[in-house]
Amino acid sequence: MLFRDLVMAGQLTRTGEGCSSVWVRFTFDFFPAPASKLAQVCGSGSVDIDLRQSLMPTTTGRLTVCEGTETATDCAPWQTITSWPVNRD
Repeated sequence: MLFRDLVMAGQLTRTGEGCSSVWVRFTFDFFPAPASKLAQVCGSGSVDIDLRQSLMPTTTGRLTVCEGTETATDCAPWQTITSWPVNRD
């Protein structure tokens, strides 16, 4: 099977004022797609994060948490969320 699914679930939690957001960026066949927002929370609270993405052997993904909700510019360093070869367990 050439395609595998990346399944990710978690929670974004924030305390205090302001907003935070979680962003993901995938590269398909060596072409990066724009970052897309998975979740956002403003003020104190939590929100669930759920992601399911079909992956080909040339797909890579990264994730970050940002201050604010409009763009992925004021963010923590991007973290890799894919690795190859895919674990078949």
